[in-house]
Order: sequence, then C-alpha cells, then structure tokens
Amino acid sequence: MSDWGDSVAFCSTIGSLLVGLTGIFPLLFVKRNNKYAESAWIKYVLAFGAGTLLGDAFLHLLPEVMSYHEWPLGALAGYMFGFIFQKFFPEDDSAKTGAYVNLFANCLDNFTHGLAIAGSFVIGISRGWATTATILVHEIPHELGDFAILLRGGLTRGRAAVLQLITAFAGLSGALVVILLKDISPDLVLRCVVPFTIGAFIYVSLTNVLPELMEDEKNYHWIILNITIGIVTMGLLSSL
Repeated sequence: MSDWGDSVAFCSTIGSLLVGLTGIFPLLFVKRNNKYAESAWIKYVLAFGAGTLLGDAFLHLLPEVMSYHEWPLGALAGYMFGFIFQKFFPEDDSAKTGAYVNLFANCLDNFTHGLAIAGSFVIGISRGWATTATILVHEIPHELGDFAILLRGGLTRGRAAVLQLITAFAGLSGALVVILLKDISPDLVLRCVVPFTIGAFIYVSLTNVLPELMEDEKNYHWIILNITIGIVTMGLLSSL
C-alpha cells in the first residue's frame, strides 16, 4: 500500500482517469433535460467549443508534429474521415455527424494524453503529476465545448455524459500501452494519431459547427467573440 504512490502503473492509471473524467465536468453547468433547440446560451458555448478545437489543433497539437514530414497527410486523412463519415447520415443530420466525429477524435486525443501521462511518470513521479495537472487545466474548457457539440447532435444530457466517460478509457489505454511497453517509440503516435486528430478537429469546427453558427446574423458579433475566447484560452493553456 505504501508503495502505490511511487508506482508508475498506479500513478499513470489515476492520472489518466482524472483527465478522462473531465468529460463529465460540464454536467455541473448543464441543466437536467436541457435541449439544444431550447437553449439560447448553447450557441455561445458551441462557438467557444469550436474555438477550443481550433486552438487545440493549431496551437497545441500541431507544434508537436511539425517536425514530421507526414503530418499534412495525417491531417488530411482526419478531415476526410469527417467528410466521408457524414455520408452515413441524412443531409439534415450534420449536427449528429459532428458529434460522433468529435467523439472519435476525442478518443484519439485522450489516447495521446494517456501516452504523455504514463511516459512522464516513467521519467519521474513528480514529472508525471506535473504533466497530469497541465493536461487537466487544458482539458476542462475543451470538454465544455465538446459537451455542447454532443447536445447539438441531439444527445441527451445523460447519454452525452456516458459517451464522454467512454472516451476516458481511451486515455487509460494509452497509459497502459506505455506501462506494458515502456520502451515504445512515440513516433507512430506523433506521425499518425496526432495529425489525424488535428484534421478531425478542424472538420468539426470549421465545416460542421461554424457554418451553422454564422447563419445567426443577430448574434454574429457575440459568436465571433466566443470563438476568439476559445482560441485564446487554448493558446494560453498550451504555453504552460
């Protein structure tokens, strides 16, 4: 029992689960039985969410992979995945498409977080907790926007929370990969998984969410402001 605090496996598991559980943090701010169509505030949260996706893609994830020449192909693959995935839904179900594409991208994002957390704990316990804290600060505003995207897709509050929890296990699986294979090279993740996630985030924000929001001419300036706040927030957090 006394050795658990120094165990890489135990600390990595706890750190990954803490990050994954931020997915249900938005429940504190979403009223029970709240519906997307009935919520005036959700457009602003969606705008903030689109901004956090763009900020995450361009200011946090992209700098991690720019040294790899293959990253543009991975980003294009992620974007095209969203475009092709949309064909499985009726034309009037673009909101649902964006919700599920975003869930898939979040699974990949959480997987890379799990890798980063466990890899840091391998280096040192204090280093691991510092990485976990940094990712937690980064994820909380991101998850708020993600939750709004799920509500926009027609999901209930409870179902959105369950799906967000499922993505947490992707982070845990990433940590387990490092725990089981401590000498694993991160190159495959940086060359393939992260660029794909970048492309999927760009698809959800620029192609799926923002065009609908821009149709609201009455609140156009508030939408632009919230997009900007989302981008700036992720930019500031990515510099930590």
